[in-house]
Amino acid sequence: MKGNGKKIEIELTELAVSSCPLALPNKFSILGCGAVTNDDMLRILIMGKAGNGKSSVGNTILREDRFPTGEGLTPATVTTDFAYSSGLAQKFKVIDTPDLTNIGMSQSQMECEVSMWKDLTSPYPSAILHTVRCDVRYTPEEHAIYKQMKNLWGDTFSFCQRLIVGLTFKDRQKGDIDQELRTTAPKELKSVLRDAGGRYVAFNNKAQNKDWQVEQLVKLIHTMSAERSKSGFRYNIKRALLGVAFFAAVFAVACVTTDNTTAAEAFGAISFASAAGWLYYILFRSRRA
Repeated sequence: MKGNGKKIEIELTELAVSSCPLALPNKFSILGCGAVTNDDMLRILIMGKAGNGKSSVGNTILREDRFPTGEGLTPATVTTDFAYSSGLAQKFKVIDTPDLTNIGMSQSQMECEVSMWKDLTSPYPSAILHTVRCDVRYTPEEHAIYKQMKNLWGDTFSFCQRLIVGLTFKDRQKGDIDQELRTTAPKELKSVLRDAGGRYVAFNNKAQNKDWQVEQLVKLIHTMSAERSKSGFRYNIKRALLGVAFFAAVFAVACVTTDNTTAAEAFGAISFASAAGWLYYILFRSRRA
């Protein structure tokens, strides 16, 4: 899709996402331009408690004010919205999400909304950016919201593999954030950081130059991707070895229990072909993203 950077409003009237059409907002704003199917595009889902600066972080990533922000008691984001970057070397698709626990949704509605988030980041999110304010204390109540979102996601292993903590309002934090996270931070926040493998980015939305924050985020995303590839390959090697061992054991039992040499040889050939097919599938066809 080509665009001139102007706002394009697309009415979604008949689209159903994951059989939950009622979870869709009435409109999505597609801002700028970008190809959804571009493999180089980073799909970033921003989530967190209302008032944690999710929309501001999204604007920082896109280098433009694409999402509305507010400082009042009423949250600025009440529906899921997304935007594409324009004019940047690194392409982004940023999904700005509301605090589902703060807008009166039922459990089934929240499940549908999270299902829609997955569809918007298909085939998978490059990063799930969980925003946490670093200028106020992280409370058990906020941690309960995080755990609820993680449970709604379903696949907690994949969720944590792609999780990055976005520490917001860094301009109001005077101390050493890294030191606080390792020492005096609440146990609940340390638990979130453990889920994220220690990955976090601090955002100062009032900084003159915000590019370095985005560069740090992109670097973390690429590092996560490399780690997943390595762990996925090791996982597939283990599966492959277990499969070969299984077919070898079956062949050995067949040789011992079968008097007919021809039948044993035929069974051995089948086992060998099955093992070879298993190896090919595991090592080359089923690598996890």
